[in-house]
Amino acid sequence: MKILRRKHGIAVLLYLGQYFAYVLQLVSILMLVAMSITGLSIPLWAFATLLMIIAPTLSLYLYSLIMLDKEYDGDPRRDVFAINSVNLAFIMALPRIAIANLMGLLGIGKIEWIPTPKGSHKWVMESLNLFPEYLMTAIIITAFVFTVIHVMILNMLIILPYLAGYVRGLWRIIDGTL
Repeated sequence: MKILRRKHGIAVLLYLGQYFAYVLQLVSILMLVAMSITGLSIPLWAFATLLMIIAPTLSLYLYSLIMLDKEYDGDPRRDVFAINSVNLAFIMALPRIAIANLMGLLGIGKIEWIPTPKGSHKWVMESLNLFPEYLMTAIIITAFVFTVIHVMILNMLIILPYLAGYVRGLWRIIDGTL
């Protein structure tokens, strides 16, 4: 309530809401993994709803990017690859961001904050703890294997982008190119 009473309270609250979204996304990924391991398939209506939300949003985002590139004589192909790298960094940092946000919201503990995996080759050489990144990659691989075993096509369609992101992201962290 203190935030809402301030001059830009609603804008600040919306800005802070994005940090809570990290927690929700991590929880949703873990729920998807648990469903895949136990053999529960995502209902068709939930998949269709997700598709109806994501497809127009991504299309509008890409259209806006292309129009912005045209306006400023940019290179859409280069920018799409740049966005891909940003998304990989976000995916790999998701567990750390979510845990740090939960700890901050609850006012507990202290976490070694690493904003992005940039310069990760140095991290690997200095034996930085990459446990969250390894763990999330292993969890997503496990979920993918169980979607194949249980033949859950809808779960697989949602897990595949995460699988590609985590495996590629972990490789780039270890290689020091992310």
